[in-house]
Amino acid sequence: MYPTLEARWFMRGSIPHEVREWFARGEPAPIHEPPRMDHYLRLQRSNALGIKLREGRLEIKQRLHQ
Repeated sequence: MYPTLEARWFMRGSIPHEVREWFARGEPAPIHEPPRMDHYLRLQRSNALGIKLREGRLEIKQRLHQ
């Protein structure tokens, strides 16, 4: 198991000052979530499509732009 950290930004425009300062401090507050087991389907010919099974749900994501 590898510890991971994920941040996503889904808004157009610049990052708000408060958010930029939060990252600049380098001390994000930890969020403790219960462990989960994800199962990924590895696709040999595509790195823009992700398929996983999480908690009984099938999740499919496709990257539209790089």
